[in-house]
Amino acid sequence: MNFKPIGDRVIVKRCEEEKKIGNIITLNPEPSQFFLVMSISDEIDETQLKVGDTILLPKYGYNTVELEGVVYGIVKIEDILAVKY
Repeated sequence: MNFKPIGDRVIVKRCEEEKKIGNIITLNPEPSQFFLVMSISDEIDETQLKVGDTILLPKYGYNTVELEGVVYGIVKIEDILAVKY
């Protein structure tokens, strides 16, 4: 990705959740609240968050944008609910 957010923002991409029913794997019809961090601004300390982390966001409250044919979310650092480790 050739974009870097400014301020205290993070660019994220929604994680697709799979649902397993027996031997059949389907995509969950509900949009996932888990996102993969794709890019962070220079103002964010990498000990707090880094590219590749999986984060939890609220259902609403972030902006979406299409960059290079892919839909991304742009969120402020304080809107992130949790980081998966």
